[in-house]
Amino acid sequence: MPAASGVREGLAIASGVLALAIILAWRQWVERRDRDPELSDIDHAYFARKDARRFWGTGLLVFVAAGMFRGLTMNWRANLAASQQFVWIWAGVLVLLCVLVVMAMIDWQANLAYARRHRREILEARRALIAEESRLRQTSPSPQPGFSNGEGITHEGRGFSEGQGSLD
Repeated sequence: MPAASGVREGLAIASGVLALAIILAWRQWVERRDRDPELSDIDHAYFARKDARRFWGTGLLVFVAAGMFRGLTMNWRANLAASQQFVWIWAGVLVLLCVLVVMAMIDWQANLAYARRHRREILEARRALIAEESRLRQTSPSPQPGFSNGEGITHEGRGFSEGQGSLD
C-alpha cells in the first residue's frame, strides 16, 4: 500500500522529536555531572527540581515521538477499533504536547525566580560592601604626609609627584 500523503514528513518530524529528546537528556546529564557539588541547600533543591522537570520533559518527548510513529504508521481505516485507537493516540499526543507547554512555563517561572533570588543576594552583598567601605572611610584617619590622596597626587612632595613620574 503506498504511503499516505504526509506520512514520510510526519515520520521525519517524529524522528526529529525523538532525536531532540535524546540530545536534551544528554545535555541535562552533562550539566548535572559538571555542577558544583558545594551548592547551598536552596540551590541544591532548585537544581534537583529543575533536573526532575527536564528529565520528565524529555521522557514526555519520547512518548510524543512514539505516539506520532504509531499514529502515522497504523491503518486507521481498517475497522472501527483501529479508527478509535487512532483518535486516542493523537488525542494523547496533543495532551502530552499541552503538558510539555505547561512544564516549559513552570520551568521558565522557576528560572526567573532563581535569577531574581540571586540578583537580590548580589545586591545585598554589594550594599553590605558599600556600607563597610563607608564605615572604614569614616573611621580611618585623614591622609598622612607622603601618602597618595587616591588621585595620584602626593602630599608634601614625597613619593611620586603629579606630572614628574620620579622620586623626589
